[in-house]
Order: sequence, then C-alpha cells, then structure tokens
Amino acid sequence: MTEFPKWIIQAFGALGWIWALVQFFGSQRFSTFRSNLVINARELPRGFLSIFRKSHGFDYLQGVSEALRIRTGLLFVDKPLSLHQITSTFEEVWTDRPPSIDRLAPEALLVAAKEAKEAGRTLDNNPSYELRRIDVARVTETGNRERRYDLIIRPTDFHSFVYPNLAVLQESKRSPQASADLRSAADLDDRRLHFDDMEHLKARFRIGTNTVAVTFDQRVILSIRSKKQLMATGEQLLDQRQPAFRLHTSAPEGMLRTIPAGLMDDDVLNGNPHPGKTSLRALRTELGLLQEEHFEGDRLRCLGWYLDLLRSEPQFVFFVRLKATAKEVCKIWNMGTEDAHENLSICCVPWDADTIAKVYAQKLFAELDAITPDKDRGIFERARNARAEWSSNQAKASMLIASAHAFGARNVAESISPLIRDTDQAPTN
Repeated sequence: MTEFPKWIIQAFGALGWIWALVQFFGSQRFSTFRSNLVINARELPRGFLSIFRKSHGFDYLQGVSEALRIRTGLLFVDKPLSLHQITSTFEEVWTDRPPSIDRLAPEALLVAAKEAKEAGRTLDNNPSYELRRIDVARVTETGNRERRYDLIIRPTDFHSFVYPNLAVLQESKRSPQASADLRSAADLDDRRLHFDDMEHLKARFRIGTNTVAVTFDQRVILSIRSKKQLMATGEQLLDQRQPAFRLHTSAPEGMLRTIPAGLMDDDVLNGNPHPGKTSLRALRTELGLLQEEHFEGDRLRCLGWYLDLLRSEPQFVFFVRLKATAKEVCKIWNMGTEDAHENLSICCVPWDADTIAKVYAQKLFAELDAITPDKDRGIFERARNARAEWSSNQAKASMLIASAHAFGARNVAESISPLIRDTDQAPTN
C-alpha cells in the first residue's frame, strides 16, 4: 500500500484549519462573539483593551459607561446602518412580569399619578413595543455582502415599562437593601442586563429612540423638554442659586403601538415595528421636519444601540443631516408643531466638538452661541447666565455617540469623555 508523502497530509490539515476559520468568522456565532466582546470590553485585560481600542475606534464609550449608567450594544460610528439593514419580527406575545412587581405595581401607579397631577405632568398609558433580542445575519444582495440586524419585538405599554422603575425607586426610600432585592426579583439587576440575556428576563424592555439632527449650516438641534413630561423631564432650574438649563437630543421618543395594529402605523416598516420609523415620526411631530422637504429620508442612519440601566430601556441612536438651516428650523417651530407641548423650546448650537464639550463641562448657556426661536426669546434671556447641562444619561450617551460619528472617536475620547460626571440615579429623570 502506497503511503502519501508527509507534506501532502500536512497541506490537507492546514487547508482544513483555514476552512474551519473561514466558516467561524462568517457565521452568526462570530457575530454574537463580537457583540459580546464589545458589550463586555471593560471586563477584558487592560493590555488587550488597548489593542482593541486602536483597531476598532469605538470602544471609547466603555470607559464612561459606568458613569452614564448604560451598557453598550453595537455602535456603528464609522459606518452607520441604513434603515433597511435593521429588520424586525413581531411576536404577538406579552412577557409575563414577576409576581413581586405585579403586587407593587398598583401602589407605584397611585403614587406616580398623584405626583404627576401635582406637578402637572402627563402619565398616559400608551401602547408600545418591547425588545426581546437582536439576531444577526449575513445577506448578499446585488453582489454585496452585509450584516442585517433583526429585532425580535413584542407588545407592551408605558405602565408596564414604568411600573418596575417606580416600584424600585419607592422601595429605595424605605430600604436600600429592599430596593436591591426588588430590583433583582424584577430582573432589573445591572449585572444581568445585557442584550444577549434580555430574552431570558421577565422585565418588559420598552424601546426608545434618540435622534440627532444637524442643520444645513452645521448646527445641531437641541430640545428643551417640557416639565410636563414624566420621562426625560425638562424642568429647568433657573431660580436656584446656581441655575441650570437642561438640554436633550433633537428628538427623543418612545415607540408607539396603534390598537388595532395596522400597516399604516407610524412606527411600522414593511408590516413590522421599526425604531427608524419612530425616529422619522419624532422629527415630524416634535420639530415639524418633513421627509423629502426638509431632509432625505434615506439619509437617516442608525449609529447603534445601548441599554439604559436606570430605566431598563434599550435606546437606538439615529443621525440625520437636514436641508433646512437653523433659522428655517426655528421658523417652523415658531409656527407650531403637532407635539410642541412635549418641548419647552428648541435651540440650534454649532455642531463642533468644542461647543458640545461645553455642555458636558456645564459652561454658561450664553457661551453656546445658540440660534433660538423668536417666540421663546424670554426663555433664553433667563437662561443666558445659567449653566448648560444634559437633562439625562440618555442625552449624554446619545450625544457622545453622535459626536464620535461626526468628530472621530479618538477626538471625543480625549476632549469630551473626561468631562462626563456620574449620572443622577433617579430613573424618571
């Protein structure tokens, strides 16, 4: 019997290893591995982290994620996703809540309703959507191979999302340990809140979006949220000894579900709920910006997603460049918008790293060189000598991601990240 030369056997062995590696790096398993690597990057050895930062560029956020109380999923600051790269699958199933939350929910709602009434805030139980998991697949169209991210989505409502947060917050006033025990029982323990584990948890993870819009003349729109909003409240602190003026992203918005559901829903794309459609709705109803007239719809891009650990809420960050100038945007605001009541006002500040850094550093609002609507002149005259600050950890995180996209991750890591301070722990701010 003839024996094969040793070099032939070794060659076949090497080809086998190459084939196995190609299959792994092209598989969904590798996509999941890479996602876990990004999400858990700050738990890796310091030496490996430095290599990871240099090669990928967007790990800058891991260093401040603890202060922001967020956990990053995937970020696409170098090559943002178009809307067609994000799909969704809708499951008509309601996730069962833990009994401990169901017992406390009525009390939490009564307290919240009383506080909302006293403060003149809105507490509507709007139907919404929750995220269970994100699947990753590779598809080939027109000769190009790209990743698609499929969101597995279920129905929920605003109360189901806000109950656990309110119950935990109220319990914390009685006992920090009781609050920690309840957070664990409600599947809201920070150590368990990961995108890869969400489908195994019983909390309902309502989906939110934050959209950053930049005008034709290179100014970013910032919203000043109304104090009547329960979430991301914009209650200003202008009468304090050290007055503050709170700013948010251009258009923060939660997903809405129409009952009965239909293909004409604002937040539905190709028959299924889509956070990109929520972003488009927010631009239209809150800012009066119309697709095709004020911006090209296909220019809206997703910069990534993160999990807000304060509210147990997944957030999708979108970015768009407008055809309208800052003064034109303010004119539209002056004429009124559908959901103008959600904002006290808006302003447009220069879209550059130095100006954005001033908000993180809490410089005076007068230093931002803002263009503001004529009808709200009195508001901004009072705010001139107040320190500018972001209104929530979501505003901080979303603006940081958008800044990395526009100005470069390394620049943001050096100029803005060191300015980030610990986020307020109250989950309804």
